[in-house]
Amino acid sequence: MARVEHLPKELVILGKYKNVGVSTVEKLFKQLKEKQKENVHF
Repeated sequence: MARVEHLPKELVILGKYKNVGVSTVEKLFKQLKEKQKENVHF
């Protein structure tokens, strides 16, 4: 797994909960990256 240096603090907080798995945080991070790409094009 690749290490990410700067995660939004919301994702870091979510990752601390027992019922939130790594895959959930990864999916949210990918969604954030996609949204960021969409916003760059405007």
